Formats: sequence, structure tokens, C-alpha cells
Amino acid sequence: MRIAILGATGGTGYETLAQALAGGHTITALVRDPAALQPDDRLRVIAGDALDAASVEAVVKGQDAVFMSLGLSAAGSATEAVTVCTVGARHVVAAMDRHGVRRLVAMSTHGVNESNDGSPYVRSLWQAMGERLKDKETMEPVIRASSTDWTIVRAPRISEQPPLGDYRVGEQMRIEPDYTVSRVSVASFVLSEISTPTHLRQALTICE
Repeated sequence: MRIAILGATGGTGYETLAQALAGGHTITALVRDPAALQPDDRLRVIAGDALDAASVEAVVKGQDAVFMSLGLSAAGSATEAVTVCTVGARHVVAAMDRHGVRRLVAMSTHGVNESNDGSPYVRSLWQAMGERLKDKETMEPVIRASSTDWTIVRAPRISEQPPLGDYRVGEQMRIEPDYTVSRVSVASFVLSEISTPTHLRQALTICE
């Protein structure tokens, strides 16, 4: 498949890129610094920013699917307001509509919108990340309102360790403070949803 990835130099985007190339897919990646990615015969790198509509148009055109993995790193203050996820989503769904690209998988985080279950984990997340979580909250309705075949993936704390076991996904999952999911598992689920969609128009939490 031809897959566009926005956020390919971030942790989850990079792992998904690596697994996708290993699986024989052809990738077009939108990155601010092309030197951050190793060359590959099946990798096309476009220098640009998700906040720029023309850059997003260039990466979406001609693809079979799009994976958005933007924003929300562990660094930054709770009062830092960002808009890259929301603005990027607007550009993505508009470009997908123009070019007839149907499949969209987007990374969000557990604890926003209806997954804000008031658990100790979610309360601590909002205390630590505050304003930056609002970007994910406002991104999700943009995707939900689109005509794309979308899936939103909400992760709790992502681990760099090997998977602890089989991952679980669900629309109503309570996440405890010690729950994690490996980045390998998240990328594996994303690619499975891109290749063989089974959760169309659903927002899912993933954990191990």
C-alpha cells in the first residue's frame, strides 16, 4: 500500500514507518527535517509542516491511506497551547477529500473527550499536560465530522520496551496509572487497521 505519514520523526510515527517499510509498503512522509530519516527505496520524504495546507496536500495526493501521529510529546508545560493536531487534521481531511483518499488512522490519547473517565490516570494526565491535551480534544471532532473512513487510536503511556503481551483495544476502557502499551504494539495495530480495517469510524483505546 501507499501510506502517507505525518509525524514520521516522532516515536510512534517512526516505529510505524519502520514496520511499514519492513512489511513492503511504500511511504510518503511529511517532516520538517528530511535528514532525520534514513533513505530507503520505498520512502519519499517531503519537507514541510502539518500547519501548511500545501505541504499536507503534497503528502496526501496519490496515497491509499494516511496516518497522522502529530503533537503531544512528553516534553512541555501544562499551560503550553498547541494547535498542530487540530489544524493538521483540517488540512488532512480536506486534502483526502480532494484526492479521493479514504482511509485515515490518527493517533490521539486516552483521556480526551468521552475517554475522560475521571480515573486517577486521566486526572494526572490533565494536570501534567493541560492545554496540550486540548489540541487532541479539538482534533477528534474534525476527524469524526469528515467523510473519511477514519479510526482514532487513543494510547495511554507508551513504553519503549518490548510488548508485555497481546494488546487490547476497546471503545470503553478504564486505564489505571500503571497501564502502558509498547510503541511496537501501537504501530502494529495502526498498520493492521490500515491494511485490513476492522474498526471504521471508531475511537479506540489500546493497552497491554
